[in-house]
Amino acid sequence: MIDPEQLLSLADAAELVGRAPVTLRQAAITGRLEATKVGGRWLTTRAAVTDWSSRIAASRGWSNAPEYRRRLAASRAGAPPI
Repeated sequence: MIDPEQLLSLADAAELVGRAPVTLRQAAITGRLEATKVGGRWLTTRAAVTDWSSRIAASRGWSNAPEYRRRLAASRAGAPPI
């Protein structure tokens, strides 16, 4: 069971990985992002959104980009993105 304290709105998750909330919403709807809809709001976890972001970056060949690595390291450490 997921601790409610670990849940993020898609807007917060999008800010975490530097993407538009609509992008995460579409990923959630299509099942590419692990998320659940509660009371009309999509919620996900930091782990799920960093995993999704890693998969997207790898599929596009971004895994060696310094900016991507910095954001990913910050998100995994629990720090807000810079």
